[in-house]
Amino acid sequence: MLRGELFSAEQLRQMTTTVELPADFPMKGGYGLGLIRLDSACGTVWGHGGDTLGHHSIALATADGRRTVVSVANAEPFDAEPNAGWDRYYRVAMAATDASVCAMLSRPVPASVLEDLHSVGG
Repeated sequence: MLRGELFSAEQLRQMTTTVELPADFPMKGGYGLGLIRLDSACGTVWGHGGDTLGHHSIALATADGRRTVVSVANAEPFDAEPNAGWDRYYRVAMAATDASVCAMLSRPVPASVLEDLHSVGG
């Protein structure tokens, strides 16, 4: 898709024209027509994800579509009110996504991401 083989150049431009995600959203980036721009710790990638009861997933690719990564987590807390466990889950899930993107881009995982990954026991 990002290679421009499924949609016209104009359609792909519309999909990659984004509005910023809310400041309190667990990821940083923007949302276009069916695509999320994720500004990860190691670079910007494109994709889409989803959440259901007990499951979080996201599929991402480089802007040229040549490299991809999928991150999946289970046991997502869907509590009515956020709490410390909910916050820790999202920190770890987002850190796992960042670490996956870093590996895809052949970049070292930043120390801050590693700290969030290790906070699972905290």
